[in-house]
Amino acid sequence: MELVSPPSDLFQPVLTASAGAGDIGIAGPLFFTHRHKGPHVLGLEAERKIPMPVQTYDWGGRYRARFFQGTRVVLDRTIGDSPSPWWNGDRSGLDLLFYCSPGDVPFWPELALDISLLEAGPRSGWPYGKATWYVRRISQK
Repeated sequence: MELVSPPSDLFQPVLTASAGAGDIGIAGPLFFTHRHKGPHVLGLEAERKIPMPVQTYDWGGRYRARFFQGTRVVLDRTIGDSPSPWWNGDRSGLDLLFYCSPGDVPFWPELALDISLLEAGPRSGWPYGKATWYVRRISQK
């Protein structure tokens, strides 16, 4: 009998990039390729543990996330208004954009991601220390 298990890199990030601290932003573009088809998420991993529970995880930051295939924009969204928190041991972060590849964006070839700060928000910027942008595959629910 053969047991089927998922690839070891299935849920590993396909993109990580330092976002700094405070009013987080990236000039971009950041280049990456999806390794596996299915649902993905763009988010921020926090340097400091995000507390739980709190009244809201919306720190007020609004960003424009644009995915490009060559020079063509394939997905353009404003993100930050409904963050979804996660905790995993001593790590935590906020998922900001859920999308499917293929579907919302092409699976292949390489994509470019540009993230720009639209609004810092009323709560004095990102409150969890340095942050890292990530794109990773998530489980199908």
